[in-house]
Amino acid sequence: MQFAAFKGDLNMKHFSHAKGKRFDLNASTSVAQQKMHLLETLKGLGTIVPMDDDIKLDDYKTLCARPDTILVTVHHALPWAQVPRRLLLHSLGDFMLTSVYFDYEHFAGNTINLMTSRLQAQRLKEHLRQAAPGLGVFTPRLKVDNFYPPSPKEKIAAREKMKLAKDTKHIVYAGRWLSNKGICQAVRALNLWPLSNIKISFAGNFEPGFVISQTGTNHHTFSSYFEREALRRNCHTRLDLLKAHGPQALRELLWSADLFVYPSIHEDENFGMVPREAVLCGVPVVVTDFCGLGQLGRGVGGLLPTYPTLAGPRYSLKTLRDLMTEGLKTTKDKLKKNIRFVFQECDRIQARADLKRAAETLLHQRLVKDLPKPKEARSELLARLLRYADPGFLEAVLEKNKPLPEGLLVDGTGCYNKEFAYHKFLSAIQGFYTTAAQPPQIEAGLVLRGFFRLALWQEEKALVENGFPGPRVKRYSDKDWHDLLACVEIQLDQEIVIYPRTPDQLRLAQELVGLGYLAPDS
Repeated sequence: MQFAAFKGDLNMKHFSHAKGKRFDLNASTSVAQQKMHLLETLKGLGTIVPMDDDIKLDDYKTLCARPDTILVTVHHALPWAQVPRRLLLHSLGDFMLTSVYFDYEHFAGNTINLMTSRLQAQRLKEHLRQAAPGLGVFTPRLKVDNFYPPSPKEKIAAREKMKLAKDTKHIVYAGRWLSNKGICQAVRALNLWPLSNIKISFAGNFEPGFVISQTGTNHHTFSSYFEREALRRNCHTRLDLLKAHGPQALRELLWSADLFVYPSIHEDENFGMVPREAVLCGVPVVVTDFCGLGQLGRGVGGLLPTYPTLAGPRYSLKTLRDLMTEGLKTTKDKLKKNIRFVFQECDRIQARADLKRAAETLLHQRLVKDLPKPKEARSELLARLLRYADPGFLEAVLEKNKPLPEGLLVDGTGCYNKEFAYHKFLSAIQGFYTTAAQPPQIEAGLVLRGFFRLALWQEEKALVENGFPGPRVKRYSDKDWHDLLACVEIQLDQEIVIYPRTPDQLRLAQELVGLGYLAPDS
């Protein structure tokens, strides 16, 4: 068999980890690693045929029609959508966002989409049913030669390098500093419920241009927000910001750690390389049960339950703090179990077998000739979703002309689509990958607090979320404002806690949970 790929996909940026050179961490870092693993594995299965970006139509048709040829792409857009072909797509995080559900390349009969975890493929089949596209699994390769548990001497040396006292518990996060990676929530949780003798280290860097899909915004001001909301308000924990680490430096940092925390609700968190590298280094980890991290949770004790809201996935800050406390007590037996799980999950032989199976499945399929035109394809895909997939898609279409819920967005932000209510559609998709498919039902006796810091704006009768992007403002009528204030308690640090009891208070709290302002403690 042979695999045809555009030269643009074959020319990968080289990320140098040589001594003295700065490690550049951005959205392409892990993508390049996964792309390289895919192409190297394909070379062992057949021949790679490079295609010029300006290939002629006739040459393209001839190549696609060959019975031994499969097109392969990761990011490169394919030309001439109506040319029949066999296609192997590395999806990365595409199926966690809206646009892919109207891209016929992913759903055509002779396409197999490679997921990075079996859990993601399973969830897509469960929620899309007959509307599900062709799916395969190809787990990323981990650098097992670089990441492994330290010897006692290596552990001591790593902690001395970080200047850690014997009784200091070291919590580490490594990755990009983004608003939806949970770094603000980790700091908030440790300040709301302090732990003694704790140091937390964040290794990484900001990525100002990275887009937030829920709001159509980017991270241009996130560095100043993080300084204001996390660094300045941090009063109970020693917090250090470290530059992004290459593999060897990251290994030493992980060796110094007592716990790795990664409470991400990142919009396309399809795998999570660094949490698995932490496991390989013998470090207990706390992760969310969100898409690729949920797969890791099958072997890890610190699994943080998530649920979807119109503003993105959410979780309990109290549960996050409790899991960090338990994680610091993790036994060696559980750590060994986690290491075994990650080795099995990312086994290269199994990944190669899965990729070979996907390729052979394509080669044994008859080539579909009658591909619809782009407009017809989009309509067909939407009709298929409405007929077979979760009812959340139908709700999104039925509510396309409804005004957005007041307080959902910062004015001037947000994404629009004339065919469906964008936030409903995205919430339905992300509900595939969360622990629960719906926000929790609020009952009397529950304690709720802001996922980000909340404040009261008395003059406007409004609740303000100091989140990112933000601040979001939710205004109230005189009666609802009175009912809300009756169940609000202001803490010494000016944090707001809500204790709803009456039916009206429960209604107001439920709305705020659905909008992503509030999260229950339990």
